[in-house]
Amino acid sequence: MQTRFKVSRQGQDLGSFSREEIAQRLKSEDFAPSDRAFLPEKEEWVPVPEFVRSHPPALEAPPLPAQAPAAPELPPAPSSAVSSMAPSADEGTAVTSLTGVTVIAHPAKPPPQAPLKTPPRPPPQASPETTPEKDPARQKADVEGKLGKVSLKGGVGTIEFRHFTAGKLKLSVAGHDKTGLAAEAPHEIVIKGAQAVKLVALLPTEITAGEKTNVAVEAQDKWGNRDPSYTGSAKLRLAAGAELGTVKVHEGRGTAVFSIKRAGAYAIQLLDSADSGLDVSAVCEFKCVAGPAVKLILSSPEETVAGQPVHVQVKAVDRYGNLATTCNDDIELEVASPQDGMAPQHSPRKAG
Repeated sequence: MQTRFKVSRQGQDLGSFSREEIAQRLKSEDFAPSDRAFLPEKEEWVPVPEFVRSHPPALEAPPLPAQAPAAPELPPAPSSAVSSMAPSADEGTAVTSLTGVTVIAHPAKPPPQAPLKTPPRPPPQASPETTPEKDPARQKADVEGKLGKVSLKGGVGTIEFRHFTAGKLKLSVAGHDKTGLAAEAPHEIVIKGAQAVKLVALLPTEITAGEKTNVAVEAQDKWGNRDPSYTGSAKLRLAAGAELGTVKVHEGRGTAVFSIKRAGAYAIQLLDSADSGLDVSAVCEFKCVAGPAVKLILSSPEETVAGQPVHVQVKAVDRYGNLATTCNDDIELEVASPQDGMAPQHSPRKAG
């Protein structure tokens, strides 16, 4: 009997399935990459793609029964007590990889299964559109270098691959000198961003107080690529509540200019003014630092006692009064002579 595994989607139980059924449903997109399967041996829920990688579909041959050697002095066992030999699983199972190459997977003898425990309720999970970086498929590296071997049959061969970053790819034939076949110029493939699922604000992580700064608003797909087909608008505001204005987004991107005079840590939030339904929960954090020092500020007690130490502090600030932390100069201070009204008093002489 095949082992069956629990599968859930955003906390809802979808039922129990064999590993072959799970792999087939993931391939046919009945299961999403964000769906989770329960592993009894680890007592944890894992994403379905991770489950398929760690539990590839294979023939589950029953274990061979142990057969005691026949003793010559004992009579043969009755026919009803003879165990039948399990069918061999050496033929293997044909499995097609992501690159389109067919290989033969030989299943190992399955280990004894421990009694299944009632799986705990899967933890709440965010929508895959709002957390694409946690999608197991995104953790696969983009294709680079050798793509793989293509076997030609009847002069034709195919191969399949995935690429998650928008841009232009160039395909060329490697090793054609071994076959004697001439390769044509590199074949170009343009990878475009998919349908947008979120709006994000993009700007430098550090800006200078008082300087104009460009902030971009992008409509991105689940892989972080710009969706060139999106048109809309979004409002920008600081997390503290100050409005920065509205940005029109055309072909998936729009820009605005703003400036901040007070140094400190800030965060920009987005509001979907076009009611497109895209996720705008991402917060863009940045730091505003002081500009170049333009003046010095001296501070000390206004009054002290003669003979006691006087503590004087010197601060370098920019034009907006922010502490210029990059100023590391040596400053010399001078003390002016006492005014006439504060001159030391001398004891009068006695008349001679």
